[in-house]
Amino acid sequence: MRAIETNDSGKTDLKDPHVIHTLASMGKTLICRHYDETYALLRQWHALYEQADIESVRTKCLLASQLKVLFPDYDFQKDFLYTRSGVALIELYGANPQQITKDGKDRFCQQMKQAVSRMRQRTLDKLFSQAQSSVKNQRGSRLVDIQQWRFRQLWDDCQRHQARKEEARQQMENLYQELCQFDPHLPQQQPGVISTFHLARIVAETGPVRDFETLRKFMRYAGLNLREKQSGTYRGKNKLSKKGRRLLRKVLGLIVLPLVKRTGLYGAYYHNKKAHGMSGTKAMTAVMRKFLKLFYGWYKSGGHFDRNRVFACESQYLSAA
Repeated sequence: MRAIETNDSGKTDLKDPHVIHTLASMGKTLICRHYDETYALLRQWHALYEQADIESVRTKCLLASQLKVLFPDYDFQKDFLYTRSGVALIELYGANPQQITKDGKDRFCQQMKQAVSRMRQRTLDKLFSQAQSSVKNQRGSRLVDIQQWRFRQLWDDCQRHQARKEEARQQMENLYQELCQFDPHLPQQQPGVISTFHLARIVAETGPVRDFETLRKFMRYAGLNLREKQSGTYRGKNKLSKKGRRLLRKVLGLIVLPLVKRTGLYGAYYHNKKAHGMSGTKAMTAVMRKFLKLFYGWYKSGGHFDRNRVFACESQYLSAA
């Protein structure tokens, strides 16, 4: 038999045998997880949702920049475009101040109110006034036409990305409900805490939760485990490893963001951390670890969500019961 050397181009295993032997001697083995079809589909739809979300954010930024070119004196909030009033402005006039002023104020107000019955007159007056001042800064009708064409193109892209997100979201929710039939331990949505969609996002990244024997392994998979940076005699601070699923950490951040309000589930916990000098970023990370621990215990128990159990250890909870 030929001995396989490090970096040998003729070896059949892509991983270095010396490294594999060293890890095995330390009791560290790499587990190859083969997902069932439903779990694989859930992860794939989640990847498609994330891709559509990134493209949607990028396109909205381009749309806002293009609007400033087409409608220079427009000073409403960016979210206004995505309200019923903003959509009506785009569908009827393409957000083009020349078309708005060409119709005249009375017809402009009439058309907008027919599209949005409860639109305020003050908002219409402000839009028309800004359109009048914007027209003075525009040069050449053909230049405005290409600016409006580009704006329409970006708007259509936004709508398409949003439709893709909605489709992926619906597919993920359906797949999660399908998984719940085979694994009754999977948590159900809890109003004010977590939705079915976000539960599906977590499971899409973790895969079968039953594969994780301990909470420590679950934390490591998410990259939320703490480790000390050291080299020789040097000992650094304890920091997150961030070696696990990056997208899982992003999802956890989105989940806990509304929960750290003062009236939220982790409001008191989060603000107490900040009151004792912890930065907002570190406090949010602490809440993410706390929530992941909650999710793991919620799954292992197979029971319903109990708010009184969140901040009580098992012995305290049983004695109170």
